Amino acid sequence: MIITFIGHANLCITHQLKEQIRHTLETKICPHNTTFYCGGYGAFDNICAHIVNELKAAHPHIRAVFISPYRNQARLQTAKESGLYDDILFAGVEKAPYHIAIIKRNEYMIDKADFIVAYVDHAWGGAYRTFLYAQKRKKYMINLAEKQS
Repeated sequence: MIITFIGHANLCITHQLKEQIRHTLETKICPHNTTFYCGGYGAFDNICAHIVNELKAAHPHIRAVFISPYRNQARLQTAKESGLYDDILFAGVEKAPYHIAIIKRNEYMIDKADFIVAYVDHAWGGAYRTFLYAQKRKKYMINLAEKQS
């Protein structure tokens, strides 16, 4: 099973939100073969990667994978040094124009995902665009922003 995330880069992370993410992820972890695809940019991506990393203590079979839109050596080194990811994959969009590479990477992550954990609370920006793409693809998804209302 592949689980991925959609969320705003600028987001106030509360204790309640952390617990919602943790609970949601724990209920979706399969006994075998659960991989989390992480975008690695912004507040929501960051907190999700940290929570996945914490869950490894109880679920050593899970994996966190950073899906990179670029072959930027500095960004890849930062991802490696963070210790959050078991692997780094490229979305096959490295040759896309720089300004659309993240959009294409997000679409790749959605296309591969079996389940999506989202936090989208406003109707603009990249997270919202990706959220709409996931809905169009009829992906199984939970939007934690709806649970905070």
